[in-house]
Amino acid sequence: MVQIEIKSLRNMNIEQKRIEEILDVITKIAQGDYSVQAELTNNNDDIEAIAIGLNMMIDDIKNNYEATSNLYHQLQSKENRLQTIVNNIGEGFSLMNFDEIFTLSNSAACDIFGVQKGSLTGRNLRDFIDDNEWNIIDQQTNKRKSSEISTYDLLITLSDKTNKNLLVTATPNYDENGNIIGTIAVFRDMTELKQAELLKKRNEELIIAKEKAEISEQITKSFLEELTIAKENAEKSDRLKSAFLANMSHEIRTPMNGILGFSELLKNPDLTGDQQQEYIRIIEKSGIRMLNIINDIVDISKIEAGLMKLEMKESNINEQIEYIYTFFKPEVEAKGMTLSFRNSLPAKEAIIITDREKLYAILSNLIKNAIKYTPSGSIEFGYYLIDSPTQLKELQFYAKDTGIGIPKDRQEAVFERFIQADIEDLQARQGAGLGLSITKSYVEMLGGKIWLESEEGIGSTFYFTLPYNAEPEVKNRIPAEGNKNKIITDTLKLKILIAEDDEISEKLISINVKGISNEIIKAKTGIETVAICNSRPDIDIILMDIQMPDFNGYEATRQIRKFNKDVVIIAQTAFGLTGDREKAIEAGCNDYIAKPISKKELLAKIQKQFKK
Repeated sequence: MVQIEIKSLRNMNIEQKRIEEILDVITKIAQGDYSVQAELTNNNDDIEAIAIGLNMMIDDIKNNYEATSNLYHQLQSKENRLQTIVNNIGEGFSLMNFDEIFTLSNSAACDIFGVQKGSLTGRNLRDFIDDNEWNIIDQQTNKRKSSEISTYDLLITLSDKTNKNLLVTATPNYDENGNIIGTIAVFRDMTELKQAELLKKRNEELIIAKEKAEISEQITKSFLEELTIAKENAEKSDRLKSAFLANMSHEIRTPMNGILGFSELLKNPDLTGDQQQEYIRIIEKSGIRMLNIINDIVDISKIEAGLMKLEMKESNINEQIEYIYTFFKPEVEAKGMTLSFRNSLPAKEAIIITDREKLYAILSNLIKNAIKYTPSGSIEFGYYLIDSPTQLKELQFYAKDTGIGIPKDRQEAVFERFIQADIEDLQARQGAGLGLSITKSYVEMLGGKIWLESEEGIGSTFYFTLPYNAEPEVKNRIPAEGNKNKIITDTLKLKILIAEDDEISEKLISINVKGISNEIIKAKTGIETVAICNSRPDIDIILMDIQMPDFNGYEATRQIRKFNKDVVIIAQTAFGLTGDREKAIEAGCNDYIAKPISKKELLAKIQKQFKK
């Protein structure tokens, strides 16, 4: 038995190398190198899922950086244009193209030309001058094309036939590439010659200029504030994701250290049986911890990609609360604390339509979070019904602890991706910082909302709501089958076809089903699986891997069902995505199991198919 385990452990070297490559990519990203990508091998296993999720995160970082850079340039361009207007705001100001068409004018320019504010844009300068003045415009346009700045007199005629003498200062207007695209013109009305009127008008212009300057200053200040906020957000996002990647490296390396380290120790032939079992338990615990990290990465990736689906079914929330209490009670009591729960509805009113697995994940994440941040005291969770005459009924769940609490300024941040409440790691705890973000997404998908109340040193209470769509208790339910119907799997002697291209997975399944098999047949491709099944109608069950060469398990199942409707087919896959079970059943499978495969779960599913 030890030799078999040692041989299996040696086969982990390939997966270890892939994990090390992924860790190197994470390290480079944490150092600021966003040009790297995790190599994809098309193995479609858990490590491949990590690589895919990591690449999605790298793309997200690069997109955020590019978006921030674009925003900076846009704001800078606006600021430059604004500054140009401010520098010329005392007089009539206009932008014209080489056809002498006004493309932008201020109020003073509109006043000078005798038109309503904003209506000068689109008009042609030649509309306001006599034919004998056109040669002046042509000469000045040519100067502008030659990059010359000039000042000249211009006589214009308004719509009421009155004339005005203008002093025009014209400057070439350049685009962002340095090309001359028209004229920047400043107009001064020189018609009024009387000193008193001239001084009065100048005073009015100064007042207007001051007001416009103040407005311009406010606009400039607003732009600068927006630019500062964008810069701070970009720096915060970069800092958080770098911290997350560093934390993710730690979270992966830590269980790997336990797996590889104690695997090495198992090679010692002088170990006692108790020592071997202890080391195996440590390896198993480390594997579960790594699987939790992988599941979180896969879940957040599916949420971001919009691939997370709901499976709304009947669910007894009292049973779920009691199951979670039973599951976590030993862990809480091992820390010297107490765990309690509250079900506020009777059983017949506690059956609702919801996604049972996501509700379980929400409650489990909140309880695990409470255990992690509560060194002593107690944890309480449960729910109660909120009945309002003006609103729909809803259930309000809660998880209350006597832990370290969360600072006021960090209470909203804990629901963001990649964030733990204490980002500086002054109170560092095990975890990737994704649990509460996933929890918030699940709550919102189910039509609820989530919030918290917390005080440092006192504890925290997390609340979330779900719609209360109670289902009446179904009468004449079939009672749960007891031990009288239990089938002892050891009595089964089945002809089993294992369709699996991965050698390690095939070996593990073979060992798990050895006790219930009369004969084990193996196939590595979809075509080979169909051929064997066609030539061996006596096969009792097929354990069908979904991802195989030639064609996948779904197609192999469809081919088999064309000539064999009775053979039991259980799909097994490393994808573990929502909807995989439905796809397997639709293809013709009898059941579905996700990797990593538990022997107890696999045998239970096989037993279920052959129970009479």
